[in-house]
Amino acid sequence: MKRLLTLVSSILLGVLLFSACKDMGGGKLQSVSGTTNELLVVMPKNLWDGAMGDTVRQFFGQEMTGLPQKEPIFDMINLPFSNFEKNARAHRSILIVSIKNDADSASLSYYDSPWARSQKIFKITAPDAGSTFPYMKDPADTSIRIAPTLPTPDELKQACAVFVLCVKLASVEKYLAA
Repeated sequence: MKRLLTLVSSILLGVLLFSACKDMGGGKLQSVSGTTNELLVVMPKNLWDGAMGDTVRQFFGQEMTGLPQKEPIFDMINLPFSNFEKNARAHRSILIVSIKNDADSASLSYYDSPWARSQKIFKITAPDAGSTFPYMKDPADTSIRIAPTLPTPDELKQACAVFVLCVKLASVEKYLAA
């Protein structure tokens, strides 16, 4: 009888402990939603309907190469910040475009699985749309630049020289440490 009472109390204690952790999150991430070729673009509606949205749609809606039929790289869904809540945060691929006057400069951030497993999020933050253009010169101040800027030949030479110098320094440090 004592064994049965110990067994029942152990089972009840285990059930209580495991059910108590369920609501606390316990570090477990939920599964992602959305297909692999679907991109959730979190951006205010006025930007989505303007030149900035055109740039995003043009870049991510490019035709996928190598397929027998025409198909875009991503099917895009626009969602304003006010609707970007718990369920939407579990989407597989998210691009957040945040234009804030208090931002110091344009920046791109990458987050891996912050709200769901195998989730990828890129966040573009800028004080204005033109600040993402090369040398922050967008004559109309309406477009966001996603593609990288090609350097001039002089800038490329300088970058190569810095890279070679870094490799040499790393080699010398490794040699001296041995």
